Amino acid sequence: MRNVAKKELLQFATNAEYMILKADVLLVSVGTPCREDGQADLQIVVKVANNIGKYMQNTRLL
Repeated sequence: MRNVAKKELLQFATNAEYMILKADVLLVSVGTPCREDGQADLQIVVKVANNIGKYMQNTRLL
């Protein structure tokens, strides 16, 4: 991990536009709380996917 960090091969950010334009691979990690019926609440996942689609200009691995 130190080598990866030194080479800036792995970065974390909250600025979606910047990272989507810069990255070759996007790793998304968001909370998926349970709804009242016990199913996962995917609203945040959908919001992030829409945000990625808004800024993505080329093919990316997600």
